[in-house]
Amino acid sequence: MGIGLNFPVVNLAPQSLFPASQLGVIISTIEFFQIMGGVISTSAFGTLIHYSLTSIIVVCVVALILGLISMSTLDDEAIKEGFKHR
Repeated sequence: MGIGLNFPVVNLAPQSLFPASQLGVIISTIEFFQIMGGVISTSAFGTLIHYSLTSIIVVCVVALILGLISMSTLDDEAIKEGFKHR
């Protein structure tokens, strides 16, 4: 649920920033990295589950903390200004 809510934003934001002549390249690149991220994370978490459930809980908690830290550093006004200039 968490990453699924981000996919539309990650797909739509670059479409508003780049010219129409580059949209095919931009969208295919985004999709490629989303699929590769899913493949790599699925295999990594599968390995962690195989070896230890405790390990995956630690990784998830660390990822959550890092995500919260990175989200707290975002500046809403700077993001809005960046979209206005395009």
